[in-house]
Amino acid sequence: MSTDTYYDPNRRRLTIKVIGRFDFGEVRLFNNAINLITLKMKSIVIDLHNTHYMDSSALGMLLVLRKKTMNYQQSVKINKVKQPLIKTLSDAKFDKLFTIEVCSLLEF
Repeated sequence: MSTDTYYDPNRRRLTIKVIGRFDFGEVRLFNNAINLITLKMKSIVIDLHNTHYMDSSALGMLLVLRKKTMNYQQSVKINKVKQPLIKTLSDAKFDKLFTIEVCSLLEF
């Protein structure tokens, strides 16, 4: 498990890529990534393409992210989500809070 962070200054977009398990073990790394968010950033992308598991602590981290980005009026997209993460996010009604992009069959 790991969390990688990339900033594209041309698009003013921060991408947070979670690899492996998105759980309590990622709290410190994910919070470090959230702390990089500034007013100059236009959008935040959470890339879950290589994430195979998430638990309630991951949902909590996403809520912390949402609260911070709402203060800055930035868009947040959860990107490349696979099953069963789609079900987890949907059951928690996160599809009402975030833009969620499902992973295409070609990306599996």
